[in-house]
Amino acid sequence: MLHFALRRLAESWVLWYVAFDIAANFFLPEVAYALLAIGAAVSIITKRLEPECGNSLRAAAAVLAIAASQTPLLLWAAPSRPSLLYCAFAVTVAVCEELFFRGVLLPDIGNLPQAFAFALAHMRLSDPVSLVESALLFPHYLLLGVALGLTAEACGYPASALAHAVYNLLSSVYTLPFDAWVVAVLLVCDSISISAVALVKKVEKHEHANHVVSRDKLRATVAALALALAASPLLAYVSGLWERYWVLATNLGDEPAYVALAVLLYTLVSPDLGFRVLLALAFSGWANVALKNMLKMPRPPRELWKVEASGYGFPSGHAQTSASFWSSLALETRDASTALLGAVVVALVSYSRVELGVHYPIDVIGGIAFGLLSALAALAYARSSRKTRAATQSFMLLLLGSFAASVYAIQADITLARTGGVIAGSAVYPLLERRIPQSPSARRRLLAAAAALAAAFLITRAASSAHPLLQFLAYAVAVAAAMSAPFACEAVCRRLRKNI
Repeated sequence: MLHFALRRLAESWVLWYVAFDIAANFFLPEVAYALLAIGAAVSIITKRLEPECGNSLRAAAAVLAIAASQTPLLLWAAPSRPSLLYCAFAVTVAVCEELFFRGVLLPDIGNLPQAFAFALAHMRLSDPVSLVESALLFPHYLLLGVALGLTAEACGYPASALAHAVYNLLSSVYTLPFDAWVVAVLLVCDSISISAVALVKKVEKHEHANHVVSRDKLRATVAALALALAASPLLAYVSGLWERYWVLATNLGDEPAYVALAVLLYTLVSPDLGFRVLLALAFSGWANVALKNMLKMPRPPRELWKVEASGYGFPSGHAQTSASFWSSLALETRDASTALLGAVVVALVSYSRVELGVHYPIDVIGGIAFGLLSALAALAYARSSRKTRAATQSFMLLLLGSFAASVYAIQADITLARTGGVIAGSAVYPLLERRIPQSPSARRRLLAAAAALAAAFLITRAASSAHPLLQFLAYAVAVAAAMSAPFACEAVCRRLRKNI
């Protein structure tokens, strides 16, 4: 009798949906989401709906696609500081909605109908103003429901619940003004997230069929991203966000972000590629500081600055860092789409420094030139040292790093000691090159990446205000630990497997 009653309740999802809508509009939201969770639980348990979980990398890509697509909205956003309880409620709401709409409705009625039901559930009938606002946002929730439905189809509804929770948390930390421009950009962002998640889903199907990801499609995606970035200043100009756009664009030249990207290349893509790119960044960072302190060329007058800056003007550090990273990556991969994306990013970063009033055009031109030279120098060094023994290569890098750091005694800039430490720490790579596993599993790559970034961050953070000699040693140890992460993770996994 009880089983029969539960079965009827599970089949009557419309009743749960109506009860949720009534409670959400006329009673407490907590009651509404409790009803939604109970209805989902009854349906999932009775119908024995198993939560299919796809590949963790694709799930992460889908989550990032939905979260990252909302970043353009930060141009309009005002920051808010929600309480911990509110954040917990936002996550709970996301989980309850995913259990019902993607866990129960999606397998039963399909993606578009469940997205329509999801959007309809966000209509607010309590007063005329809320009704009008929620009606205008109806297309946004419809597209968001489609994106979350695609994520659930590709990677399972646990992945869509995570994506929804991240989206809700992002929405809770900033407040958007309600006007036509914001709604229009919101719909564009939703369309981008649908396209990105659809691409992830397509890759999922392609891998199941052929177990190979098409490089041509990847190159086409990179080229499309480059063209979208190239067109983004026009969108900023039309929308009246010209200055705020360049404040955001200049962050594409931040050195710490590129160092983290080099570490990710090392652990996730290719140790050899990551090593060479990191070496190019270290050469570039050291040369930039040494040249600035030697030439002492001033920046434009301070009253022209639209953002804060420090140090001398020539060459531009942002332009040089971005140029060295993308040049070394393009030279190593010899891929036209990578070169195109790099050229667009370098152009945007370089122009942003002039537009924001912190550099003269000659500063960014010099930065691009020295960035390219740094990439060529790193490439020439890597090729010339291929025939040398591993111990000799390590000794040369250690000597080079020590010499680079010793210039601190002349110019007294802490960046010289730190970049010298990075070069010295990379001396561990030639010794480990043949011991690093060639094709580890995706899970082990992710574990190595997390360990490498955590070790580098914690060690450098702990020594951030220490004596220059200790900072040199700390940066050397941090880079050595990051480069040892794939080997260490493989050794730990083997030991655990033996013990089990």
